[in-house]
Amino acid sequence: MIEFFKMEGAGNDYVYVDLRENAKKILQLNAELLLRLCDRRYGIGGDGLVIIGPSDRAAGRMWMWNADGSASAMCGNALRCVSLYLSADGRKRELIVESGVGLHRAEIISRDENVMSGSVRLDMGRPIFEAHIIPFSRESKDAPGRPVRYQHVLKGLDEGHVLSMGNPHCVIFVDDPDTVDIESIGPRIENDPAFPERTNVEFVSIKADGSLYQRTWERGSGETLACGSGACAALVAAASAGLSGRTNTVHLRGGDLFIEWNETVHMTGPARLVFRGQIDEREFPLFSKEG
Repeated sequence: MIEFFKMEGAGNDYVYVDLRENAKKILQLNAELLLRLCDRRYGIGGDGLVIIGPSDRAAGRMWMWNADGSASAMCGNALRCVSLYLSADGRKRELIVESGVGLHRAEIISRDENVMSGSVRLDMGRPIFEAHIIPFSRESKDAPGRPVRYQHVLKGLDEGHVLSMGNPHCVIFVDDPDTVDIESIGPRIENDPAFPERTNVEFVSIKADGSLYQRTWERGSGETLACGSGACAALVAAASAGLSGRTNTVHLRGGDLFIEWNETVHMTGPARLVFRGQIDEREFPLFSKEG
């Protein structure tokens, strides 16, 4: 049996397995297995799988896969959850966590000592605007240090603002994200050949009080209740377009995130343990028998 736990950050939920003490286990993941594991009726249910491994540079290393089996280097909500989980060792208030894009400083703002839940402030790193790094295949004529404009062919939508927060994002400003046919438009932009590694898509509006409201079509998972790196991308795009200051609250269907952009982007938001359990390896063979 494989020990696992379920955590969520603003409703963005993943299945977590801690392999820090079993680093020699060999994963044998595939799309069919991940789809079954993340199915909310026939599996555990979740937006993807997160493996926590050892790191010689940090308290731990996050590895993650989307629900469709594709790997991703970054997920802000999952990284907050990993940070809260790792902070329980010695009740740390500050720690370094490693992801596929580098090292992140995490600060535990608040924590319920009786259950694993709290608020985490996380350094998400610098936004990336260089098209070849995002990656985005279309030539940019925009000034350096700003998101790349994306001229799509979809009627009724403004141009997109493309950048990376360790994973690619296309931010589109709309009057009301709740009226967007996200199930139709999201995958069309996600799979546009202009994005060689596909992209996350954020539909964002500016509320009357100046805060942001966002819906996200996540690469490899479909619409999720929240996307932390997407909220960071939304704030950067809005600030670059003169629609927001460099600090703001981003409202998502699963909760609120507070985003700050100075040299790097910081995100503050909730993280919570939902439950623990065991995975039957006969039904979900996550590891090779050789590992």
